[in-house]
Amino acid sequence: MPQVARAELGGARGERFRRIIDASAAGRAGTPGQVGGVGTLLMAPDGGVTAAWWYGELVSAT
Repeated sequence: MPQVARAELGGARGERFRRIIDASAAGRAGTPGQVGGVGTLLMAPDGGVTAAWWYGELVSAT
């Protein structure tokens, strides 16, 4: 686990972060590569396909 993540878990909000991690499907924090992969997927041209399937046509926030 990266140094920054360890510092967060030991900080004032550490208990909240641990509960979120424990409740996640993986039961652990993602690696930087895994988090980056999700970002790449979401920013790809077809990254909003699943959201559009469930929620209808996407609308720009601007």
